[in-house]
Amino acid sequence: VHYRGFGWFGPMNRAGVFSPLAQFFRLNQHLFRGKRHVCEIGVLRTSATMNNSCRAAHENVYPVEETLICEKLPFGLVYDSNSNSLGAYKVLIAAEQRALSDEWISALLAFVKSGGGVVFTGGTGAYDGWYRPREGGDPPHGLAPFFGEAPGKYTEKKLGAGRIAYVPQLELPYRMPRSDWPGIPLDKILPLKNPKPLLKAVRFAAAGPFIAEAAGPASVAMEVIEGETPGSLSLHFVNYDPAKKGRLKVRLRLDGRKKPEAFLLLPAKDSAKSLIPPPPRKIPLRSAGNAVTFSVPVPQVYCAVLVK
Repeated sequence: VHYRGFGWFGPMNRAGVFSPLAQFFRLNQHLFRGKRHVCEIGVLRTSATMNNSCRAAHENVYPVEETLICEKLPFGLVYDSNSNSLGAYKVLIAAEQRALSDEWISALLAFVKSGGGVVFTGGTGAYDGWYRPREGGDPPHGLAPFFGEAPGKYTEKKLGAGRIAYVPQLELPYRMPRSDWPGIPLDKILPLKNPKPLLKAVRFAAAGPFIAEAAGPASVAMEVIEGETPGSLSLHFVNYDPAKKGRLKVRLRLDGRKKPEAFLLLPAKDSAKSLIPPPPRKIPLRSAGNAVTFSVPVPQVYCAVLVK
């Protein structure tokens, strides 16, 4: 069934083809369907914070997430229901999560002591899970179990087998006045003005490279998805500014992979007479310790890299 304004609703293999990009996804849906997204960064969204301090929380969380997108660092959203399943992440970011419950404090402590990394920012932990001030309570601040007290300046610290960092203030691109809530202007959801302190903290907390990293225009976003066989991956790049040109420099952590191969997948050009995508093109790889590096052209809209 075709719904005006929404496209095809039903199995992709029965959809009509309207563009080379639609044909590409139709022929390569096996890369997406039923596959797990691989992201080693989790952004906390505790319900007590996000539901009770909407403006203050969102004006910090949105720019953090936008910064990760522009830096091509895939991330997942971590909710209260995920507090007992944090093992898939390498780093968790608690951006202005003011209401941090005792359960979350225990979960984050266990995560760090077992080797994970956590980045805290701003007023995170000043209140408990009922949004009551922790001052004078036990603990007196949500960050006291991690740092001994509420830190007032940029701090990095090793704790157990893991690492923690604190960024006192994020340089926000836009302060949301009360009149904007709940109608947040979409053109104001932007990355941090100065992302360096956050990225420095994330790198410290990670204690090593992520599974896949890419350098290139901020308009390009990257997603990493598990492949069809153990150890294989697919990297997906979307360029939101077709005017941007150049190359994407990619670094892939090997994690025991032996003799990996990478192939560039592209949709057919819009001007092509045929909608059939060109065959995959093998990408030359360079060894770099426990990683390989390669580069691909910045796509006009979309491209994928299949790693076997």
